[in-house]
Amino acid sequence: TTLPDSFDRLSGLTALCLEDNHFDAVPSCVFELTELTYLTLDGNGLRSIPEAIARLDKLEVLDLSDNQLTEIPDVILGLPKLRQLRLRNNPLATLPPGFDEFGNAIVS
Repeated sequence: TTLPDSFDRLSGLTALCLEDNHFDAVPSCVFELTELTYLTLDGNGLRSIPEAIARLDKLEVLDLSDNQLTEIPDVILGLPKLRQLRLRNNPLATLPPGFDEFGNAIVS
């Protein structure tokens, strides 16, 4: 599954639901949508999350549930407005250093 090339022109988009699309990687154009506050990528086949997620510094809700993630990048802990991080049903082997002090967000 892919997104159209023109997708990154939606620069003012604040919410994006891309669940159950059979992505094995996050489409790179998503990281150009810097106004996003809500992003759901649950139910895909994601095995990793690129460090480029740090560009989405307005994210408040990030749903990565029901994927194939074995780790999450440290940069997720640096998202300043993140208040909800959903990770359920992933085969996570490790969590980033400092994850236990990630007090800003509700993690489920």
